[in-house]
Amino acid sequence: MGLSKKNKISVVVCFISLVVGFSVSYGLAPAPRPKNMLDSEASFAFKQDTYLFNKDALHASPPKDRWVVLMSHGLSATYYEWNELADYLRKKDSTVLLSRVLLGGHGDNVERFRSSNWHVWQKPLLDEYQRLVDLGFKKIIVVTSSTSALLALEALTNPESPFAKFPPQEVIMVDPFYRFSKWYQEIPYWFSEFNMLPILELIAGDQGTLEGLHPMEMRYWHIDTPLTVIASLGDLADTVVNRLESNFRLPKETKIRIFSAKQDTTIDPRSGELLFRSLKAHSQSHQVEFAFIDSRYHVFTRLLWRTRIPQKKDRENQEHVFKLINKVIHSG
Repeated sequence: MGLSKKNKISVVVCFISLVVGFSVSYGLAPAPRPKNMLDSEASFAFKQDTYLFNKDALHASPPKDRWVVLMSHGLSATYYEWNELADYLRKKDSTVLLSRVLLGGHGDNVERFRSSNWHVWQKPLLDEYQRLVDLGFKKIIVVTSSTSALLALEALTNPESPFAKFPPQEVIMVDPFYRFSKWYQEIPYWFSEFNMLPILELIAGDQGTLEGLHPMEMRYWHIDTPLTVIASLGDLADTVVNRLESNFRLPKETKIRIFSAKQDTTIDPRSGELLFRSLKAHSQSHQVEFAFIDSRYHVFTRLLWRTRIPQKKDRENQEHVFKLINKVIHSG
């Protein structure tokens, strides 16, 4: 009996994936890493309990009258990604309430990262959001970058999530991931759909490079990205796309602002625009805003520890977003 069309497509996709994965995309085993790297034996263990890290500022007024800024970083990064925003806001107002989240599976050795998936990454974000709600906060601005933007959006589209039950007033998305920049980056996800990812792992190993990285990035970011993680990222994107194609409506209480670097090479630079178009179809006209930013940086709001020295334009781009966030939290 011949193969069905679906099975033929599956065989072709797997065959092409094997060839491309071996010869183009990933190479063989990752190179040895310096001992001061996050993924090395001398890994820096980030504290999971440093969320609402200036709780003493709560005495200024009750939570229900205060804005709180909940910051969440991108895939393979840590909460250091938003250090500059935290410093900026505290210089403007020493009583500002800031909460930072370390995504699950991050900030430790690569094996824990490898065994994680997007549900694990998302859990600390949901837990901290629920904790802020339980403390009585009514004005929450969720600041996200790259993958965490998609994690927040998944939560908004999931009726069982605290994001859907108690919608945030504002969500800022900086360079949100919505699709890969190259088609072959989806290969791990294709393999995972057919339960064949271990085969690709044997051939390709983890993705990773030390080229063009600042020493501090090598210490506080995961440099090796396991194929299991990339596959789960593809699953997260598919989940959100499917939700947005359903009868989802953005909660009327929530405003989303999307910023995307025009020359982003880490993700498809059209990701933010595509996400904007999808959200516009499920919201009121004033609820979603989008802007392209003239930048080559992925997560252009982080200028700390960049190997290419930030220019005046880069600092203006960063300040534009920081000023907006500061204006929101002091809008009453």
